Amino acid sequence: MLPGENPAFRRVMRKLPVAIIVLGILLRIVVYLQNNSFIIDEANIARNIYERSFWGLTQPLDYEQYAPPLYLWITKLSTIIGGYSEYAYTFYSLLCGILSLCLLYKLLRHFTDHRSLWYPLLLVATGLIYVRYSVELKQYISDLVICLALILLALRVHVLSAAPARFALLWMVAGTVAVWLSMPSVFILATAILYYTVVAIRARSYGKIGLLALIAGVWLAQFAFYYYTILQPQAESEYLQRFHKDYFLYLLPSNIEQLRFNWNLALYPLENAGGHQALAVIFHSLCIVVAIVYFIRKRAVNGILLVIPLVLLYVAAALHKFTLIPRVTLFALPLILVLMGIGLGRLMALKNKWLNSILVIVCVICFVNFNALKHFVLPIENEEMKKSLDFLVSKNIRGDQLYVRDPAKPAYYFYTDIHPQKAKWGSLRGGKITEWDTDYDALARSWTDTTAMLYGQEDPAKFNEQQTVLLKYNTELTRFTTVGGHVIIYRKNN
Repeated sequence: MLPGENPAFRRVMRKLPVAIIVLGILLRIVVYLQNNSFIIDEANIARNIYERSFWGLTQPLDYEQYAPPLYLWITKLSTIIGGYSEYAYTFYSLLCGILSLCLLYKLLRHFTDHRSLWYPLLLVATGLIYVRYSVELKQYISDLVICLALILLALRVHVLSAAPARFALLWMVAGTVAVWLSMPSVFILATAILYYTVVAIRARSYGKIGLLALIAGVWLAQFAFYYYTILQPQAESEYLQRFHKDYFLYLLPSNIEQLRFNWNLALYPLENAGGHQALAVIFHSLCIVVAIVYFIRKRAVNGILLVIPLVLLYVAAALHKFTLIPRVTLFALPLILVLMGIGLGRLMALKNKWLNSILVIVCVICFVNFNALKHFVLPIENEEMKKSLDFLVSKNIRGDQLYVRDPAKPAYYFYTDIHPQKAKWGSLRGGKITEWDTDYDALARSWTDTTAMLYGQEDPAKFNEQQTVLLKYNTELTRFTTVGGHVIIYRKNN
């Protein structure tokens, strides 16, 4: 008897997803309670939410930030209720992180069974990229939840059997919320219309196509308004285009280097979904190919809902309209994982004892290399500004003695002007900001006493160059280094 045919084994495998979901929820709550410092983008989003009204949050954001209006409204409401702490700002992300596990399980149940659904579910429950953005002040985990919810809605609401008025109202409302809550939802909404159109054509129910066109028109009108009034000024800004240039595909690669660049970049979503190691990439690619072949052979139209959003993502990246930077593609990663689960299930359905054993072993190896379970104990640290500020206070540094490097500015302002414990760092207010074009030679010569510099994420070469200049006229007294930043205190040379 094969393991999969053993009744006791089947009972364990059916209960395993519940245990995995509980594990993922606990991991997210533990990391949330670690209450790590905001990084630069989080601090800038927090400043926008603090400084603006609900109406103001519908306008293009300051500080080179983008986030959809409904996401900002939900987060602002959370801060009105819970205060301007990290906990209040990231509470919605935590809820989305928990909900993502439940929705992914439901989607996996639709496409596969207990033999294979445990594996992609385990990767999402414990993978660092999924856990991290479940506790950060950014919209990426919310995008993921909207993506899963829309696909599940498309699978459950049938265009052929649903009452036309109810169908249209349901999708108009769902699409409206999605457009204003999640920008990449347009990939899923476009796919849903295509899916329903194919279903209607195959059933020769051509009258449904007009209804689908009406729904799509309502969505398109809203997205066009949203894009041209809010998104375009930011999406096409020189800053963002420059920042994301290494995450756009070449539309028409003209040489081998560009082809190689496209190939490596195209693998990013797959690697981020389940692991960067060669074994994981090869194994997961195999599972995806098996899943696509299965859809083609079975003429399974529901495969459109998993494959087409990924195709649209790559097309948008080639047109320089959407970046493949990992956090922005987070919404698409569960689709890759579901395809992996389907392919794994088809391989396990071959009922070969040795093949099944090898597949399970490979899954375990990939999981061990990918999981972030260590963060039950070790905090996820990126830019620990609070530790740097605590150090400055402990050394009795005042605001008039402090210079703040530009990368540290957003978090410095948040913690000294907005955070509920701002009084704790109140003595540091009034620090002078050094911009990217600051003349450090003139600055170093102007110092007359003990002076401190607060650094954020710095380019090592530029940092070393600055230190060479500053130490021409000053002596380093002490230094404090933490993750993503450090503090140096200087004394003017006699």
